[in-house]
Amino acid sequence: MSDFHDADYSLYNLTDGNPYIHRELDARRADHRCYLLDFDGFPSLDDIDGYIRQRVDEKQPAAFLVSGREGTGRTTLARRILHQYAEHRGVGETFHVVTVNDIDHDSRSRTNRLIKAIRNTVIRNGNWANHRDSLMREVPDGGGPGLEDLDLQSRAEYLNNYAENIVKPPVHIGLLIDGVQEDAFMDTLAVVFENVQMAVVVTRDHYEGNADTASAERLAQRKRWQRWARSVTLPALSGDSVELLASNRWQIAAPEVECPFDLEGLRRTFTSRSSPVARVLGWLGFLLHWRLIAYEGTERWPQAGELSLPGRWIETMVRQVEMANEFHGRPPGD
Repeated sequence: MSDFHDADYSLYNLTDGNPYIHRELDARRADHRCYLLDFDGFPSLDDIDGYIRQRVDEKQPAAFLVSGREGTGRTTLARRILHQYAEHRGVGETFHVVTVNDIDHDSRSRTNRLIKAIRNTVIRNGNWANHRDSLMREVPDGGGPGLEDLDLQSRAEYLNNYAENIVKPPVHIGLLIDGVQEDAFMDTLAVVFENVQMAVVVTRDHYEGNADTASAERLAQRKRWQRWARSVTLPALSGDSVELLASNRWQIAAPEVECPFDLEGLRRTFTSRSSPVARVLGWLGFLLHWRLIAYEGTERWPQAGELSLPGRWIETMVRQVEMANEFHGRPPGD
């Protein structure tokens, strides 16, 4: 695809360029929240928020397994969950997200590293000189082999209590874990963090052909972690959701100007294509860009009718790109 920056988007009355550029959204930022939508088949944001509030009120951990294909918005949802948790606990200024994305098929070894990553965050943000020796003594380097789940549980509970009750100002932790390689990993987390009042979000690639992705079927057979964590899956977008996404992004970028996409035609084109959010945004950005660079006039949209994107044109362009990508051995939409 062409560089999106070599076109004059002011012809569409767009002051900030192409509105369909994919980027990671952060719910902590007020200017990002307008992009967070309830798509068809997606877990309800209100339901998730209610569940987080309930867990906070009960002083219980708020744990989630967020599954979905690459580009479905797993990380965006994970960060929104962590943000909402901090909001409900009222700890926004002292809340720190520990992100771990290593690959390890040994659940205890990986969980031990998670705990040490939390320890390091507490030391880093809780006045190094006052607390380092105590924390390094109780949660030492090394370990892993020979440690049982309950050993790790004791360390996790010690850290949480120390961070929230000993360190001043307190350090509150949110844990974001990218990837589930071993079926037992979620069970291990359920034991270790069972009594820790903390937000834990694990993201999982729903693609089953990856040796570094635990099987959804086998995970579903394990009940222990399901009593501890809430499982949500992000599907590909329906045609209606593609229409909503296109309309929402346009309204944010140019609220006074009619969207140039034939939204009904867009919905028809993508109803059967089952594409994740990131790929749909790629399509939308490409289609808008291509229409613009093919335009030879100087009049602006909507006076320039040639800048509209009719349904038949959308379908033709998508098919042509799919055929070209298939010919070159790339997945459609890439």
